[in-house]
Amino acid sequence: MKLKSNVLVSVIMAVYNAETYLLESVNSILEQSLKEFELIVINDVSTDKSLEIIKRLIRKDNRIKLVNLKKRSGPAKARNAGIDLARGKYIAIMDADDISMKRRLEIQYNFLERNKDIFLIGAGAIKIDSLGQKIGNFYPITSRLKLNIKLYFTNCLYHPTIMFRNEEMRYREYFIQSEDYDFYLRVIAKKRKIRNLPYPLIKYRVHKRSKTQSNLKQQKYYKRLALIDFWKKKILLLSNLRDKS
Repeated sequence: MKLKSNVLVSVIMAVYNAETYLLESVNSILEQSLKEFELIVINDVSTDKSLEIIKRLIRKDNRIKLVNLKKRSGPAKARNAGIDLARGKYIAIMDADDISMKRRLEIQYNFLERNKDIFLIGAGAIKIDSLGQKIGNFYPITSRLKLNIKLYFTNCLYHPTIMFRNEEMRYREYFIQSEDYDFYLRVIAKKRKIRNLPYPLIKYRVHKRSKTQSNLKQQKYYKRLALIDFWKKKILLLSNLRDKS
């Protein structure tokens, strides 16, 4: 893929009925210390004022690109639509209700530039409530060994903190609510490295809509499927290697 050199990072934001927090979330990207980015906003058939807000912001900043999906598709397909258009060397994921710290893109971009062997980088987060008040912290696993071992059994990355190399990786849309974990497992399966930065780079919003019981059940189910798929392939690979030896 030929990437334009003036776009260092493509920020991917899937949006569905996010009018309450969307302006604050987008502005946290527009105010980044690293200026050479594009923000690709994928409107997943919102029925509130999200589209109106996005169009108003586009008139003020041409780094925002809008993709309007024709039918409700879910976050995995929406993000894939954005990644397909991404011109940046790196992809950063951003949720429409979170807030990025001002130096988030700069810090993650510089880390990946210095560490060519790392494919994906995550970070810590400050957890906030629906009113933006701090309610806790997410402290990421920074040990390479501990992170790898933990990922073999459970998801231990905050998805909206990640940045990764724009090298043809996509989300598998089947893994509803766990497409991020499936993504990490496939990165590991390809023998590519994942790391975490020790400090918070986003404010991660925790509210009722993000923790419905049905979402949690779906997440648990598809997380299990992602793990089964990963371990089946790993066992098959080890078996093939043993047969060849």
